[in-house]
Amino acid sequence: MYPYEGLLSEEENYWSAMLCVLELLRNGVTTFIDAGNYHPGQTAQAVGEVGMRCIVAKSALDIVRSSFGGLPETFIETTDQAVERAEEVVRTWNGAYGGRVRAWFQFRGVPNSTDRLVTRMKELADRYGTGVQTHACFSKETLEACRAQFGLTEIERLARLGVLGPNVLLVHSGWVSPHEVECMREHDVKIVAAPSSSLHNGYGCIVMGKIPEFLEMGLAVGLGSDHASSGVVDLVQEMMLVAGAYKEVRLNTAVMPPERVVEMATVNGARCALWEGEIGSLEVGKKADVTVFNAHTPQWQPLYNPISNLVYSATGASVDTVICDGKVLMEGRELQTFDEEKVYAETARLMPGILNKTNLAEKVAPKWPVI
Repeated sequence: MYPYEGLLSEEENYWSAMLCVLELLRNGVTTFIDAGNYHPGQTAQAVGEVGMRCIVAKSALDIVRSSFGGLPETFIETTDQAVERAEEVVRTWNGAYGGRVRAWFQFRGVPNSTDRLVTRMKELADRYGTGVQTHACFSKETLEACRAQFGLTEIERLARLGVLGPNVLLVHSGWVSPHEVECMREHDVKIVAAPSSSLHNGYGCIVMGKIPEFLEMGLAVGLGSDHASSGVVDLVQEMMLVAGAYKEVRLNTAVMPPERVVEMATVNGARCALWEGEIGSLEVGKKADVTVFNAHTPQWQPLYNPISNLVYSATGASVDTVICDGKVLMEGRELQTFDEEKVYAETARLMPGILNKTNLAEKVAPKWPVI
């Protein structure tokens, strides 16, 4: 993924963001946190134009090569450069488009980040009143890489550096030990479960994960897809995946009830975004962010319990209307604020060039003949 991402131009990043926004909107999502980006301005622009909400962050990594892997040339920057550029993104985009776009700080992965980068990002997040995010504890490989480099696990290292806190968002958090669970609870960190990413990449976050325990402790655990390379960018399907996968590995149908999973996708997501005072639930005084599903479809019938239908049967394809900040963005499955066909046309135009410069044409070709 890194070599591919590292070769994309600003134009390609913009239309990639537009394609992402299109998919999210069609699946009923009003707000998302970008999981990693070296062109956050393109994402912010796409989201701002369409009318959604998002949190962007410029990715930062300052260890060129670790036991987990190396970085493409376009990602390489010094600690000072990474910090300066990240701060500029926050200054530029935090609060843009009427407050619908926010900007945070991010060290993208723990094994490829120096102590100084990690602590500086947390200091800046505290100073600007934003969040700081990272991908953490998502595979055995990253766990072992961190131990080999620093003599500590990822959570132990972050705790030693004094950067854990309620404005820290950890994506995945699957490979954590019992004492790390307690440490995360003590510091009220925010967590995002990304079930499709783990299932697609074989990370083991479901088998090793403690998401039910985190939820019982009252921690804010949201729900996401991590990145489009994992396949699903449908929050409704993610609800089924996280509910079903934990029931399977725990051999317990009472684990992850549908009501709890819907909370992950709504109120907990808002808590993870540090936005719960304005969005995440339908309450007087909060923003008018509303998703309406069409229940006149087979997956919603018979409608004995709408919450069960939503989690166990529905997909984002049954979303009918999406309203964000009081503005209708999609109604009757018809997009209201941008040209869907133009997104497809630009994607088709740019794809051959991307395949050529990334040398992916043969790697992504189907094994079966496609007619």
